[in-house]
Amino acid sequence: MKSIYKVIFSIILTTTIGLLIITNHNSTAKDSGGKDKPSSNSLSKSMEKIVTTEAVSLAPLTNKVKLTGTVEALPNKQISIPAIVSGRVTAVYASQGDQVKKGQVLAKIYSSDMAEVKQEWIEAKANVDRETKEFEVAESLFEAGLSSKLEIQQAKSELEAANAQLDKVNQKLKLMGESNNATHIVRAPISGTVTERNITTNMLLREDFEEALFTVVDLSDVWVKINVFESDIKKVKLGANVKAQAMAYPDEVFEGEIKKISKFIDPETKVMSARVAVNNQHGLLMPNMAMNITVTEDKEENVFAVAENAVVFHNNKEFVVKAKNNEYSILPVTVLGENDHKKILVRGDLKAQDFVVSEKALLLFNELIQNQDIANN
Repeated sequence: MKSIYKVIFSIILTTTIGLLIITNHNSTAKDSGGKDKPSSNSLSKSMEKIVTTEAVSLAPLTNKVKLTGTVEALPNKQISIPAIVSGRVTAVYASQGDQVKKGQVLAKIYSSDMAEVKQEWIEAKANVDRETKEFEVAESLFEAGLSSKLEIQQAKSELEAANAQLDKVNQKLKLMGESNNATHIVRAPISGTVTERNITTNMLLREDFEEALFTVVDLSDVWVKINVFESDIKKVKLGANVKAQAMAYPDEVFEGEIKKISKFIDPETKVMSARVAVNNQHGLLMPNMAMNITVTEDKEENVFAVAENAVVFHNNKEFVVKAKNNEYSILPVTVLGENDHKKILVRGDLKAQDFVVSEKALLLFNELIQNQDIANN
């Protein structure tokens, strides 16, 4: 008897479960095809409140290359000050890294050479004064008929010789630079930054001293030397726009154009160098500073530009969600890069002034994909 009840109970249970499955299936089919649930290309009410769209625009295709570089001084804006006298350094007024003005005293050197030339100048000047007076006397005597023409010509020749000797000493003094008696004064030839100093107080400078006393560099404009690897050579051209950022100042952008490209690949580093002149009026960039470089070249081709958040990455492919008459569809695109206006450049089945979802695109994409999966099943 118990076995009969078990059989009857099993039949009733199986029938009930089957009815529930059929009822649920019919309800789902109704929801999918009826008005109670949105279709795969329309929005739910909650999604409508947060989704925004933006028109597709046309923009030139840009070629961007990320490179590295270093800061260099412009060759025509740096001057090394040589040691033109021997002697003892009595004072040094500038150090490496100091900002100096043109004409500012950088150092003083006591020099026996300078003392000797100074003495020569004193003697040559006195000789000129003496010969000038003798010529004036000879000229007066000649006019009074008390001397011959030969005597006045001789006085004139001696005066000319004295002036020539004084000119020679003046030229030597000019070459040796400004001095105060036996002290040679070293001044900054230009305004700029002291990038090199090779002397110290009480240092003895010999005649064979070959290093520069100081090097002064005007850093108001600098070179940025760009390292270009062989794979990027064809992407870097004269006139290309450059944006450079120093690691020390990541929020500062320095702009310029490529002015010079080397036709030589360094055998050790395997890179070719390109140079861009950059304005550095605030003095932030210093020689040898590391830089991150972006080289941009506009190509003669217009492509579609969409908002930064419009592109969705799914299964190793890129998509946008196109909006038209409150209907939404998923379109595959090919991402080509990004321009300076924070727009993503793409190719795809789009037209200018089409609208794509620009905010919450990923959420809407997931909802559309889910609805499609349900419809397919």
